[in-house]
Amino acid sequence: MADYKAIKGLAIQTVSSEPDNPVLGQMWYNSTLGKLRVGKTQAASWSTGGNIITARDSGAVCGDQTAAILAGGLISDHSETLAGETYDGSTWSETNDLNTARSRIPGIGSSTAGLTAGGKIGGAESALSEEYNGTSWVEGNALPVAKSQPGGAGTQTAGLTAGGGLTTAAADDTSEHYDGTSWTESGTLNTGRSAAPGTGTQTAALLIGGGYSPTPTSSPAPSQKTAYVEQWNGTSWAEVGDLSVSRGWFAAAGNPSKALVWQGSTGPTPSSVNSSDTYDGSTWTTGTATPQVNAKASGHGTTVGVAIGAGGYATPPPFLQTTLIYSDESVVGSNVTTS
Repeated sequence: MADYKAIKGLAIQTVSSEPDNPVLGQMWYNSTLGKLRVGKTQAASWSTGGNIITARDSGAVCGDQTAAILAGGLISDHSETLAGETYDGSTWSETNDLNTARSRIPGIGSSTAGLTAGGKIGGAESALSEEYNGTSWVEGNALPVAKSQPGGAGTQTAGLTAGGGLTTAAADDTSEHYDGTSWTESGTLNTGRSAAPGTGTQTAALLIGGGYSPTPTSSPAPSQKTAYVEQWNGTSWAEVGDLSVSRGWFAAAGNPSKALVWQGSTGPTPSSVNSSDTYDGSTWTTGTATPQVNAKASGHGTTVGVAIGAGGYATPPPFLQTTLIYSDESVVGSNVTTS
């Protein structure tokens, strides 16, 4: 009988531990396990991390699965909080608070260099922005316009916000750049919307879904959900492939080449879902459902593989303490078996 080397032209490598980054179909012999192994696809999945300390929705998350911060949001008595927390990959701990309690704020940047802007204070839109330096939140220069729930992307020194809710019924269609000191108006969205997360960088970002007003003067405030997605190239916004389902009040991670969205609300009345969508740079595909239905969760991740979500609001209530961790589809070692 022909051996593997004769067929493939190479021998199977013997190793004492698993390869760091196996590829699909790769074979090796693990001498420690005493097993012939092959690289197989492992499906994407969700797991839960340590609970946040204060249940809340629509706060700001900056960072990733191993190091994140959470600040602000709406708590159980429906008031805004300024409470801050840090995550070390397993446990949330109290940290210094925001200077001003706010909800409906985006998280931009990392766990040691975070940024947030806009939001709601006592029912009114805010233009305030704050920076996190790894220890404390420091007030920065204000946005050009007061808005709540804008999408956010980029870093503390090269940030981007887009869309949001205005004091009027209309959804905002403006976007703003941050250079580490000041906010400056930039391109205009094709469709103004609020409760639409952003993800990516200051020069390559997505603004995804959200709520919008069919007419600029419609009332009440934007509630009709959309599947529209727009991509920012540093100069202008362009429409790209729609989500598989219209949604708002949800979380996102990744970039224009590969992105992930999860949970949210799909109707004009408050309703939470546990679905997710993945994006390959052109098309959105229904992904792996989360363990829990949830709207208004906070989320972040510069890539899909480090996506983290925290808190949220279930239907019916309560406010949630859940932390969600996403594991992207990957190739892992599996024992070779015979039939």
